[in-house]
Amino acid sequence: MSYTVDFKNVSAVGLESSPVAKALAGLRANEARYFINKFKHVFRAC
Repeated sequence: MSYTVDFKNVSAVGLESSPVAKALAGLRANEARYFINKFKHVFRAC
């Protein structure tokens, strides 16, 4: 199941099993912000 990554409200959904889930969630949010600014496209994660 995929979902839209929100870069304003960072969530660790799908990363709970990782010991560095917060850092990965922040990285994913950064990518989402980049995609929206650069390509005007919503970033979706699986």
